[in-house]
Amino acid sequence: MLSPRARSNGKRPKRTLRYFICPRTPLVLSITVRRLIVLPKSKTAGISRLALVGELRRAIVHDHLSLVYQPKVDLPAGRITGVEALARWYHLELGWIPPGEFIPLAEETGFIMPLTLWVINSALRQCEAWGREDLIMSVAMNLSTLNLQATEFPE
Repeated sequence: MLSPRARSNGKRPKRTLRYFICPRTPLVLSITVRRLIVLPKSKTAGISRLALVGELRRAIVHDHLSLVYQPKVDLPAGRITGVEALARWYHLELGWIPPGEFIPLAEETGFIMPLTLWVINSALRQCEAWGREDLIMSVAMNLSTLNLQATEFPE
């Protein structure tokens, strides 16, 4: 949505952008064409992509990944109805590698199936442990479209 001052005949885009109002927030954006936005470097920027692929493979094979479980809550009932299993990777030299970095890497290099199978097996082991404590919990997990297209994906 544009404020009345932002309506332009196209000759002054800088002024038009300056008065653009984002519909989800009441803030007025102040954008100039001359600004350069510098984003922080990726955690893996200093390591070669090939080396990181090898590290990811080793992390999957040697069980150096972890799962965290995000609760799914039924707010009106005030109870947890299940959890979502989320893969995490702590690299000994680089620290926590964000899923937004290692999951696309797994998809691009063919390691998404081993990663997904690791997540499934780890979540099943956790469900078994919860079951021994009489805690029955449904577990959801995200799947890559590559998993769903793979003929070897378990049904």
